[in-house]
Amino acid sequence: MQPRFDVAAYRPAAAKTPYARPLEVGGFSRIDGELHFDKRALRRYKAPRLPNSLATGYSDFVPKRDDKAAAEQCLLAAVERYAEQTSRAHFVTYRNNLNKLLATLHCPNDDWSIGVKRLAGDQRWLLRVRDTPRRRDEERSQSDAQRLMSYFGYRFEALCTGHEGTIDANDEYVGLFNCKLGSHRLAVAAEIDSVDDAGTYVELKTNKLLASKRLVGTFERFKMFKFWVQSYLVGTP
Repeated sequence: MQPRFDVAAYRPAAAKTPYARPLEVGGFSRIDGELHFDKRALRRYKAPRLPNSLATGYSDFVPKRDDKAAAEQCLLAAVERYAEQTSRAHFVTYRNNLNKLLATLHCPNDDWSIGVKRLAGDQRWLLRVRDTPRRRDEERSQSDAQRLMSYFGYRFEALCTGHEGTIDANDEYVGLFNCKLGSHRLAVAAEIDSVDDAGTYVELKTNKLLASKRLVGTFERFKMFKFWVQSYLVGTP
């Protein structure tokens, strides 16, 4: 049974808050710890060669560093670099914060904490992710099998972009988008997995096989909903 995501099921009957079409105004690449204001880290999508093992290369994998300060500095540097394009924003944020906010009503068990800081010298506010105690406990208690499954996503991205060699989760291309939610203007930074030959960004996801209707229903209700929110926010299919 193929999962199917019905957007209409999530549309409220009451008044709606409009979300304007996002517009990319800049971006940056992070490679080997260095910041570049270009697309050198953006990979071209290629149909993967199958069958293939998602576990290949795991022993050499470089996991993502939990360095929120460095990520925040990259975001602020990008906003400064593209100051003219983002000058009207009320909020500056990574997409992950908006993912959490928009999924709250449908995923009430996914707790989150976000800090807010006014940027020096202007009227914009920075949204900052903060790990909750539950999230920290989950990270500490991850089993080897769970870490391997997390790697599968990075390996799949490598297969779909022709990347060979060591996989470093810290290398990335991040697009900077102007968005508008209701009356609030946002400068949103979002990691982009790949781009196809037509220049369209492509989001890449993996999931275990769904062997029952119950698993399909759970996937559609929660995980596929999160996939949709993540893609919709910056207009990536």
